[in-house]
Amino acid sequence: MKSADFIKNHNQSSPDFTLSLYKTEADFAKLAEISMAQATLPWAFPGLTTEEFHQNFKNLINCDLTRDLLIVEEGNHPVAYFRVSWQDTAAVPERLFFVGGRMNPSIYGKGVHELMLNWAFVRIHELSLEHPTDRLIMVNHQVNQRDLAQLAVVKSMGFTPRHHYFEMRRDLENIPSYSLPEGVTVRPAFQHEYQHVFNQGIDAFRDHYGFAESWANYQEWLEEPQFQPWLWQLAWHGNENIGQVLNYIEHGENERTNHLRGYTENISVIRKWRSKGIAKALVCRSMEMFKALGMKEVVLFVDASSPTGALHLYENLGYQVFKTMVDYVKPLQDEPFTSECAACQPGTK
Repeated sequence: MKSADFIKNHNQSSPDFTLSLYKTEADFAKLAEISMAQATLPWAFPGLTTEEFHQNFKNLINCDLTRDLLIVEEGNHPVAYFRVSWQDTAAVPERLFFVGGRMNPSIYGKGVHELMLNWAFVRIHELSLEHPTDRLIMVNHQVNQRDLAQLAVVKSMGFTPRHHYFEMRRDLENIPSYSLPEGVTVRPAFQHEYQHVFNQGIDAFRDHYGFAESWANYQEWLEEPQFQPWLWQLAWHGNENIGQVLNYIEHGENERTNHLRGYTENISVIRKWRSKGIAKALVCRSMEMFKALGMKEVVLFVDASSPTGALHLYENLGYQVFKTMVDYVKPLQDEPFTSECAACQPGTK
């Protein structure tokens, strides 16, 4: 079965929810409406505006929105969307297909999550024929640990937990101070050094879970709204960038959520300079900077199994976990692929 057939069969058999693929940038308004609705849940990520979807989907890799983005409507009201993308990982010979999106809480428990996952499996089978590989194909779906309804769905469909990520935050009181090693200085990057900073960051994360060479897209990095070099804290030894915290502020998010929050993100130190206190010195300098700018808290995301011991470092600096995201995976080979799909049958919700 092809994705288009799945959508057609469903729309002919179920009057409750209508499926369609992304058509034009006008559909970003639908995604924003769905995103803002889900953001009302206490554990959800902040909602995104139409313009932020424009920005975030500007330079997608291995994702054709007109074929890989499904929109679900109830009547004429958008209630959910799901997107498929993929990448070949470097550390292990896998092809990871990422599936996920957002849902209006009003449709929880009505079978829409299962429906979107079934469509995603059909689309992934289609993509696996278009882009054959000898790698093990794994389907990856990330779920917030507090979202019990979504957790029940992924477990019932045979997904198993593989990897955990934490979102951590800290207020900006009682900030510690740490010295840098002798000969290491902190200064901004000149424009001609941006490529060097980018390359250092990419190389530092090569040994992390899920790393893929497709991450190394310099032009995309320059165009990201989080590219705010005036907020970076960079450690240099001579002309070599040896450590970095690529800070940024999500101004729109702060305005909508009434936060004064800065992000201490993309924290890395090159291998030969690790365990010398550089990361914690740069993070503390970042906190002092954000405090001077009027921020009240800092936030970061961390791989719970980071090979560099990053979680322990951030805990020692006073960061506390407030969200836990779990990657649930399932081998594509475990998913039965037939021309009949339960989600497309009359009466299925």
